[in-house]
Amino acid sequence: MPGPARSDQPEAKDNQGGKLLRASEERLALALKASKMGIWELDLQTREVSWSQECLAICGLSGFGSDLASFGSRVYPDDLERVRLVLEEAIVSHQPFVIEYRSLHGDGRWRWLANRGEAQYDSEGAPTCMVGTVQDVTESRLFAEELQTSERRFRQLADSICEVFWLTDTATREVLYVSPGYERIWGRTCESLYQSPDDWLEAIHPTDRGPIEATLKCRGEGAWEEEFRITRPDGEVRWVRSQAFPVHDQQGAIVRIAGIAEDVTKRRELEAQVRHTQKMQSIGELAGGVAHDFNNLLTVISTASDLLDRMLPENPEARELVQEVRSAQQRAASLTRQLLAFARKDVYERRIVDLDASVADTERMLRRLLGEDILLTTKLGAYGKRVRIDPGQLAQVLMNLAVNARDAMPSGGSLHIETAVVVRSSGASEGQPFIKITVADSGLGMDDEVRARVFEPFFTTKDVGEGTGIGLAVVFGAIDQAGGKIELCSVPGHGTTFTILLPAAEADVSATHAQSGTSAGSGETILLVEDEAMVRRLAERGLRLNGYNVISAGNAREAITILGSAQPIHLLLTDIVMPGMDGRQLAAEARVLRPEIRVLYASGYTDEAMIRRGVDRSEVNFLPKPYSLETLARGVREALESDVLPPVVGGSNPAEAVPKRSA
Repeated sequence: MPGPARSDQPEAKDNQGGKLLRASEERLALALKASKMGIWELDLQTREVSWSQECLAICGLSGFGSDLASFGSRVYPDDLERVRLVLEEAIVSHQPFVIEYRSLHGDGRWRWLANRGEAQYDSEGAPTCMVGTVQDVTESRLFAEELQTSERRFRQLADSICEVFWLTDTATREVLYVSPGYERIWGRTCESLYQSPDDWLEAIHPTDRGPIEATLKCRGEGAWEEEFRITRPDGEVRWVRSQAFPVHDQQGAIVRIAGIAEDVTKRRELEAQVRHTQKMQSIGELAGGVAHDFNNLLTVISTASDLLDRMLPENPEARELVQEVRSAQQRAASLTRQLLAFARKDVYERRIVDLDASVADTERMLRRLLGEDILLTTKLGAYGKRVRIDPGQLAQVLMNLAVNARDAMPSGGSLHIETAVVVRSSGASEGQPFIKITVADSGLGMDDEVRARVFEPFFTTKDVGEGTGIGLAVVFGAIDQAGGKIELCSVPGHGTTFTILLPAAEADVSATHAQSGTSAGSGETILLVEDEAMVRRLAERGLRLNGYNVISAGNAREAITILGSAQPIHLLLTDIVMPGMDGRQLAAEARVLRPEIRVLYASGYTDEAMIRRGVDRSEVNFLPKPYSLETLARGVREALESDVLPPVVGGSNPAEAVPKRSA
């Protein structure tokens, strides 16, 4: 039997190998197409280049020259030399190469291409060809450039602002980024935070560190916001406001913690200054109200003392007791004025004052202010010389300097106040007499930096909450307003001396003359309006003793009824602050009913409180409380002889509010 037909085995193997090769080439072609990559080959002997169809598609060409020069003609001129050097280096080094360059696309635009390849060599090591791939990387290059631009802008922003930006990894607690603001605020390098992520926490003030650590432990990876103090390496303490918030991935898991921190030291200082200002305003309001009531009581004491002095028989012991009461009243009145000057900003009135007498009057308050561990000594040598200054401001200057000295002597010491008369020997004021006030302490002294800023508003060397830095600024402003100068000499460890120069002033002749004139009445009728019954009764008795006819009223409505009658009234003496209608409104009504009536205001309130009610004491006849019978009579006489009349404004319609005067 014939056997089965036999095929030629070598031929079958060749066919199978060809199929495998074609399949491999097809898979390679698909892979290149999928990756948008083309293949090229350069014959180093003939300089001819073979391009795959994918290469032509990438370059946007239907055909391409086979010589190397055709390839070079489409490379961007600035990149051509770099491409040539890379190819030569790859041949010499026997190493693969990668290069990106710009090439002219078929649509006329420049595209970024990435070439990867290596050289082939013969058995003797001579280079024969180069093979490689080409790929369009324009989009990735543009994205990388945009990313670099964005990164550069972010860096510029982070470098230029004062706040701190930071980013940490929740898994490793590694600090991924911190902006240069960290160095400006914390005073520590960014590198130290990268190396030790708890570096920022260790800088927190010991008092605040516990609450912050508790916040971090409680809130973990959640959002939080806190304000705390940090201590810089140079010892400076700053307030920082820090916020943190989580960053989630696409699945919602927290992968980062981002945050921002800012230096809020200045804001905290301003807030403290505002709170202090508000507190001082509240104290001022309270002091103003207390002064009003206190001055009414002092008026009663003063006028009662004067009446007793007139009524008592010639008994030296009794009169001595009355004089003690009067002296106590005067000291209390002085204390009230000084407390108001110290506690709040008042409307100042520069007057001629005896400097030595003012210093001596303030000395009693200074001793209580300084305490027993500071020795206060004075040497008054101005010999009755006068200066033009507001007495309250002068007292405030001395108290502020004393407080500054006290704080510079925590363990006690000495404070010396001295006055003297000096004559300027040079300058525009040559030959002019000045009064010199020297305030010297044995305290800690000041260095150059502190001396240069000591009169700046809100500058202080004290800890937060212990000082506002306005005391010496007020001193400087008060002396400047009075036309004087203040100088400072201080050495660390050797105390501080302030020297004040105030122009000497002549006595106010007109005031002296006015005080020397008679204050007795000639039967004029005074309408006295005072809501405090004790003050009203004693003032009425005192005016009657001085020859005046007095009609009393307890409020403005009673006074308007009297003004509407036919009785002759020459002067309205009214308190300014009263329940219901105040003194200013009453005066306006009085001027409608009696156009020629004179008005004398009396008040124990401060100037500022009166101005809020429309009364400027410099523009009206004014009698401050507390007053004595002598100052009351003199004030009434001056008001009767004065040409000052209050304006006819601010009252109600008298035709409807009060009865008409009979003809």
